[in-house]
Amino acid sequence: MVSRGINVHVLSNIKAVSTITIILLMIISAIAGGLISYMFTIALYIEIPKRTTLTITDVHFDKGNASSFDISVLNPSYSPENATITRIGLSLKGEPQIYDVIQTEPPIENGIVIPKGTSLNITCSKVRRDDVNVTWGSLAGEFANKTIIVHVFSPDSPAANLETTLPYVKLHIAETVFDAKVSFKKFSITLINDVNSEINLTLNGMVVAGVENMEISPEPPCTIAKEPVHFAFNGSWHGLNKTTITIYTEEGYTFSEEIELPEAHALIPSVTFNEDYTDYFNVTVANLPESDNYVNVTRITCTLENGTIITRDYDPSIGIMPNSTHTFPFNEPWREYRGKRVDVKAYLLQEFETESYNVTSPPAIIVKVSNEKEVFDLKDKDHLNITLLNHPSSLQPINITEIVVKENGNV
Repeated sequence: MVSRGINVHVLSNIKAVSTITIILLMIISAIAGGLISYMFTIALYIEIPKRTTLTITDVHFDKGNASSFDISVLNPSYSPENATITRIGLSLKGEPQIYDVIQTEPPIENGIVIPKGTSLNITCSKVRRDDVNVTWGSLAGEFANKTIIVHVFSPDSPAANLETTLPYVKLHIAETVFDAKVSFKKFSITLINDVNSEINLTLNGMVVAGVENMEISPEPPCTIAKEPVHFAFNGSWHGLNKTTITIYTEEGYTFSEEIELPEAHALIPSVTFNEDYTDYFNVTVANLPESDNYVNVTRITCTLENGTIITRDYDPSIGIMPNSTHTFPFNEPWREYRGKRVDVKAYLLQEFETESYNVTSPPAIIVKVSNEKEVFDLKDKDHLNITLLNHPSSLQPINITEIVVKENGNV
């Protein structure tokens, strides 16, 4: 009886195991059949790409370093071959113009090869804009917070594009003071960081086009935060009717702005000697019509042929309105300085000067016909009556040795 009970129990266990095995085999068969069916079915709908398809997987802008930006480009493993990038471009969303990236690492000059199944990081630092090569930082500052599209071009693949937004980093020129009534050698510029800028900026340098040997105070480097910072400059801007202010930061951003400047132009149109008055000569100074304000003459200099400089100051200064002239007596005896060159220059309160006016002093001997209206006497048609005057300012007497009369070109 005991032996029969054991056998029945064993048979029951064997039967249970067989059932589970059959269920497992059925599940495995169903899965295997499904996979095989899927493989045969999906093959009708999926076509393995015949061309390489590059993909931009990431574009990285470092808001604290605008000297360059990075893009990651993938050549998928299913690509049939390697791909060569021949052009990288940038465009503002909604605008057709593409700015070509012309300096990269690795260099793009001869193409950048990306093997299939490989992702490559490319660092971009210079861009071509309006036929001029500019740093990436100049565009990053101008296009702050705008949406741009990065384009990658290859003859082996359709163009790859990725849309992204630039960091908001913006510096403003809050105020410029170029006062032509005060000085053409001094001006000021006030900078302020945009209220929405994501970082503070450090001024590394500033250039005002056309102004040479410029001094700035305070000297860079200087942090520009959300409060305005005032900079004073020494440097001549006379003769400029407009200029471009370019700001450079240690973070790599470049900001530029073109501004118009007031003008004031003065010159010496004439220097006259009057032989009846040899203790001075007259200097006429003109303020041209295109000047925006008056000018004030403070000093006039006269340079002789031997290099001697004679100066006359005018205090208080004398103002000349635009499109006006003023004649200044230059008190200097010239009786003995005859037939020689004189260079005259005027200096203005506004810290600029005219160009030199070159003139020759009267000759040592001045002879005049004193009876010009009486030379011809209708009652005496056989003679001419000439009265000669050796001017009192002449330095020596003269002897008349010959008188020549020309009539219709004949002597």
